Amino acid sequence: MYEQVLLALSKERAFRSPEPFPSPCSEGRNPACGDEVALEWDLEGTTLKNLTYYAQACAISVASSNAMCKELEGVEVHVALERVQQVMSFLDSDGDWTEDWGQEALPALGAVRAKPMRLTCVKLPWKALQEGLASL
Repeated sequence: MYEQVLLALSKERAFRSPEPFPSPCSEGRNPACGDEVALEWDLEGTTLKNLTYYAQACAISVASSNAMCKELEGVEVHVALERVQQVMSFLDSDGDWTEDWGQEALPALGAVRAKPMRLTCVKLPWKALQEGLASL
């Protein structure tokens, strides 16, 4: 089941830019595998708007990027930062997803925990967003 959710997320294009951003708001790179994710967003007051990504990355990083954009589009920056921390804590644990958001995508991303070498791939966009928002 989770493999199907990850595959579907990796194929969705709603938040994916077909072209690299000239000056992204934040970027993440995984030198071990070569994955690269760039993020761009607008702020409407303190709300994230038009959260998009460009990725030269594996299907897991792409799925994670898409899930992140889907879950955090339209939320306040402080809520986005809290949610990023919740995701990171979830990915670093062996527990179930218990938050009241991300009910389909986040448990599927957590399935990657069974393959520790892929955790960096799934965390890449979340870390990039966290670093970018922290610098605001």
